[in-house]
Amino acid sequence: MAIEEVLNTIQAAKVLGRQPQTLRLWRLRGGGPRYLRLGNGVHARVAYRPSDLDAWLKARTFFSTSEEAVKKLEDASRSQPVEQASWRA
Repeated sequence: MAIEEVLNTIQAAKVLGRQPQTLRLWRLRGGGPRYLRLGNGVHARVAYRPSDLDAWLKARTFFSTSEEAVKKLEDASRSQPVEQASWRA
């Protein structure tokens, strides 16, 4: 694996056109790009790989709103647990 330079939260936020607080919320709630925790504990440095930011952006790139809607439906169906059918004779 090639080592690439990492970005801090402020730098990553600039790349994504967001506020650093938004990235902090995404880390808390989920839904944001992958990140690294460099060290132990909650106060350890957080960093972002440019390749992870690129992958996150590519996953949110669409040709049309209908393509986006289909992707959201597919993602939602994957995240919901499958209910077991109960068959009665």
